Amino acid sequence: MAVTGSSGGIGANRSGGFDVSIVRTNAPVRAGDVFQVEAIVTNTGSESDEQTIRLVAGETVDTETMAVPPGESWPVTLSYETYPVRQDATFPITVASDDDSAERTVDVLTEGDGNFELEITSVNDPVPAGDVLRVRVEVRNTGSVTQTQEVRLEAGSTVDSQTTTVPTNEVHSFSLAYETYPIKEDATFPVTVSCDDDADQREVTVTGTN
Repeated sequence: MAVTGSSGGIGANRSGGFDVSIVRTNAPVRAGDVFQVEAIVTNTGSESDEQTIRLVAGETVDTETMAVPPGESWPVTLSYETYPVRQDATFPITVASDDDSAERTVDVLTEGDGNFELEITSVNDPVPAGDVLRVRVEVRNTGSVTQTQEVRLEAGSTVDSQTTTVPTNEVHSFSLAYETYPIKEDATFPVTVSCDDDADQREVTVTGTN
C-alpha cells in the first residue's frame, strides 16, 4: 500500500485548533468490506473546542464530533463500507478537522487471496451435563487482504458464532460456548468450528448426572 502523509493543510495559518494525524488503516481491503482509519486529534489551542472530524473518500463518508480539552490528544476511528468495484482501485482518503487534514492513499482489491485458517486450541471438556462447554479457537488470515467472516460453533446445529475481522498475516483468538443439555448418561460427540474457508473438529465429553 502506498502511503502519503500531509498535515497542516486546512486552516494551517490559524493559531491553535485541531491537528489531525492518521495512525493506521486496515487497507488493503477487499471491495465491499469495511474500511477503517484510526486517527489522533490534538487540540493545540488554549481553550476547549468542539469540531466534527470527517472521513473523505471523494465525498464525506463518515463523521465524528469531538470536544477535546486544550493540549490533549484524543483517538478517533472512522469507517465506511467500500463499493463492490470490478477492478482494483487506489485512491486517497482524507481525515479532516476545520483546521487541519491528513491523507493516505489506500487500495481496494477485487480479488485478494484472502483465506481464514481455523484451529481449535483448547476445550474445557469433560464438562458436567448442563454446564457451559467452551471452545477456544485461533483464526489466522493467510491472504493478502483484511477479511471479515463469521466463525461458527456447531454441535449438530450452530450453537454460537462470532464475526471477526483479521488483518493479513495476523492471528485472532477467542472462545465460543454453549450450555450443554442435562443428560443422565455420559456422551461423547464432535464439535466443529467453521467459517467460509476452513473448519476444525474436536471430540468432547459431557458427563451425565447419574
